[in-house]
Amino acid sequence: MKKLIFVFITCSLFACEVDKPLGVMSEDEMVNLMIDIHLTQAELQVRNFGHEESKIIYNRILQDSIVQKRGWDLEEVQESVDYYLGDIPKYSKIYERVLDSLTLKESLVRKD
Repeated sequence: MKKLIFVFITCSLFACEVDKPLGVMSEDEMVNLMIDIHLTQAELQVRNFGHEESKIIYNRILQDSIVQKRGWDLEEVQESVDYYLGDIPKYSKIYERVLDSLTLKESLVRKD
């Protein structure tokens, strides 16, 4: 009986990690991806490109810079986005971290 309780508690503690499918980015990687995406979008807005021009440039930057520089492929990114969007509490936690990081970056830029 004690072994059964121990196994149940151990499985419960590590269940979160078991649920994530192979090939899905970690939460930290997802945070970094989303920060990069937001910074890229902000840069395009500041540069005042037209809508179609922005889409082309953004897609090129997304694929070449953001995704490849971190060693990912677009399929992995899409799988990860789909996975986290399917788990709103995790996604909310990730997005909270993204906003905290962007707020910190903004405050550092404003100091200079």
